[in-house]
Amino acid sequence: FSLIEIKDAGDNVINKYVVRTSTGDGGNEPFTNLAGQIYVTDKTVTPIEINGVSYNSTQYAEVVIEDGQTAEDATLKKAWGDFKEDFVVVTNGITNKYQGQWNGYLGLILLTAIITFLSQFLSTLGTKTRDEKGNVVSNAKVNPVMGVVMAAIMVFFTISYTSLFALYILTSNVIAVGSSIGINLLLNKVEERKNKKQNDKITPDYVRK
Repeated sequence: FSLIEIKDAGDNVINKYVVRTSTGDGGNEPFTNLAGQIYVTDKTVTPIEINGVSYNSTQYAEVVIEDGQTAEDATLKKAWGDFKEDFVVVTNGITNKYQGQWNGYLGLILLTAIITFLSQFLSTLGTKTRDEKGNVVSNAKVNPVMGVVMAAIMVFFTISYTSLFALYILTSNVIAVGSSIGINLLLNKVEERKNKKQNDKITPDYVRK
């Protein structure tokens, strides 16, 4: 939440109202509670117009300013408190219906474990190892034990937190693996072109015997 200033024709601030900027809605639509009330710092200013809509004092949420608080702090605190209470009211039906039940089949957690395990193998695609003479001998070796350990750690973390955290881990792993494969393949192409140019510069030396 944050505050947006309301100015008069002379560019003077006459009031401030709360907006919910975290939704990415442009940051200028007033936040309203379930009763359709808005939150302003000065209730004596009425009516006020916000984005072409007029609001009067009956549409202002009650804000109590405690000792040591500014009007801005009290208004933001009240809006945040009411938001949490309204959220509980809105989600109460769903919460009661599914109380104590599994939320799905842990799909995100399983996918996170699988992609974490496979990342130990997939991230080495396109990676080449060389012998002491610099000749390519094989693809880079992988460590399956490390993959199992990392997958187990991810299962522990994702099952301990929210689905959003599991989605973040899954997405970041997919991006990391894809980036690693792409970079390895690109570097191999660059190296091949470099070696080809060096080979083209070598002039054969013929000696008549």
